[in-house]
Amino acid sequence: MQDSEGETVPATQTEQTQHYLRQFLQESAPLLLGIIRSYIVRMGMAQGAAVQSLATEVLHDAALEALAHADRLNSSTQPRAWFLVIATNILKRKRDEAIKQARREILISDLHFTPDAPGESEFFDSLIHYAQPGPEGAFEENEQVREMLALVAPADQKVLRLALVHDLDTRSVARALGITPGTARVRLHRAINRLRQAWGRHEQQEKEQEG
Repeated sequence: MQDSEGETVPATQTEQTQHYLRQFLQESAPLLLGIIRSYIVRMGMAQGAAVQSLATEVLHDAALEALAHADRLNSSTQPRAWFLVIATNILKRKRDEAIKQARREILISDLHFTPDAPGESEFFDSLIHYAQPGPEGAFEENEQVREMLALVAPADQKVLRLALVHDLDTRSVARALGITPGTARVRLHRAINRLRQAWGRHEQQEKEQEG
């Protein structure tokens, strides 16, 4: 490295490690890509051409993450093993996100949303967003959610927490409540509907008070 006056400045340990990692990634990219592809297949995350696409995406994301945290690479640690741990963690995060998304889509289809209920799916999207755990990992610490659930009866709060907080599908909600899946779908649908209506009234009141 050179400073503004053209004099050579010793590279920091992190910079040296980043340079080493870049060289390693350039030389080992095909091998790493092949290993990541095998992980994807074993985890059942993709098939066919989608495997290569996902593997390339994970390789890129893992490279960025590795370079950003180069200071964590111990000199006694093999870079390939360290890099593959990062790639595996990225794959696990993607798999968990896909599972949550699939459960959410199943839940929405179970509730039979229709155009006759304008704004219902948008409200559900908003509720799902608020229900995601924050940095503290505590759903109940989300003031927005507490305020929303306080607008409905305890029975509605219970079924909403099971579906949204604990991320249960309607069959699991049914088991937790000791009722049939069909009854669970109806209760959840009605609870979301009542919450949506109550929240709409609440927001309208706030607008009127502000006006």
